[in-house]
Parts: sequence; structure tokens; C-alpha cells
Amino acid sequence: MTKDVAKIFLDPFIKACNDVGARFYVLQGTCLGVVRGEGFVKTDPDIDVGVFEEDWTDEILEKILESGELIIHRARKIGWQEWMFNKIDRNKDGCYSIIDIVPNGRKNDTARTPYPCMDIHIPMKGVDSYHWFSGYQNIMHRIPSQFFEGDFKEEVLEDWKVKILPKAEEYLEWWYGEDWRTPMTKDQYVGKAVMKRYNIWTVKE
Repeated sequence: MTKDVAKIFLDPFIKACNDVGARFYVLQGTCLGVVRGEGFVKTDPDIDVGVFEEDWTDEILEKILESGELIIHRARKIGWQEWMFNKIDRNKDGCYSIIDIVPNGRKNDTARTPYPCMDIHIPMKGVDSYHWFSGYQNIMHRIPSQFFEGDFKEEVLEDWKVKILPKAEEYLEWWYGEDWRTPMTKDQYVGKAVMKRYNIWTVKE
């Protein structure tokens, strides 16, 4: 990801969140670059952001798309499987869990999201973990709640002020493995720790 490409996504996203008063933070490879102090990870092809579930409103999405420069590649909503098996509030049925945003003209019919893109995650709180869907794998991740406990920290990502998880370093080690501080290739930015521990995409704590 480069700064110029990131601007296409982050400017409208951050403005939309600020306009409606929604709190947001960065996740996965985007969080990795912030914590390692390198800005955008050059081999990471997308931007991962999260919005607090209590702050999410579809107005955010409407504002992001209103210029016509960005479109939805795919979106996944919470269904009965999530509130039944993952103990998510049943009132969340039909709410967005993840939205893949791509530049207009880049949408295609393949399962994998075309890059560059921005994944907007709206993690839903369960009993002892937060839940969100991956992008093209279409499988629910279950992230231990401990990483979300405490005050979110404000950091600088190139020209933007963003927030990271309270226990960002623990989260990154859990997600990528003990060597998360070492730069990786593009293909490794898929949740290295998750794949290594379970050899599948679903995380079961």
C-alpha cells in the first residue's frame, strides 16, 4: 500500500466517520505498519479499518460512496448463524460485519477482492471475543476480547491520525506470530498465526 493509494480510501472514510461521530481504528496489516513505525506496509495490498459496533451507521457507507469514486465489492451481514452459535446480540441480525470497498471500475466477479481495497470491519462483541468476517474467505474470525480492553491509542499514520487497539502488540503477535516485527511478503499478510495454529481460517478459542 502506498500513501497516494491510501488517500483514495482514508480521506472519505475518516471524513464520513467524523461527520457522524463514529470512532474508528486500524487493524491487521495497517495496524502492523503503525506499530512498527513504518507507515504503510509496502507489501500489504489493502487497508483494514474497524468501526465500533455501537457507532456504526449505514450513513457512513453512504457518505463514503456518495462521490461515485468508490464502490462496494462485497458486503457481509450478520445472520442467524452468528447470533446463534457465536453469542452475538440477536438484535444485530442484518447488520454489516465487513464491507470491501474498491475504486470504481475495479469490481469483478471473482471470489477474491481485487486490490487495492479497503476492508471496513464492524466487530460484534460476543461473550468473550469479538467477531468479524474475513474478506474473500467468508469465514468468521473470533478475536479475544482482551485485545480490545483499555484505552485505544492515537497514533499517526502518514498524514492521518488513527487509533490502534489498547493491546496492539499482543494482538499482532496473536495474529501474525512471534516474528511480527520482521517484514513479510505479500502472501504472509493473511493472519499467519491463525493459519499456523489451526491450519484453517476460523479461530476457535
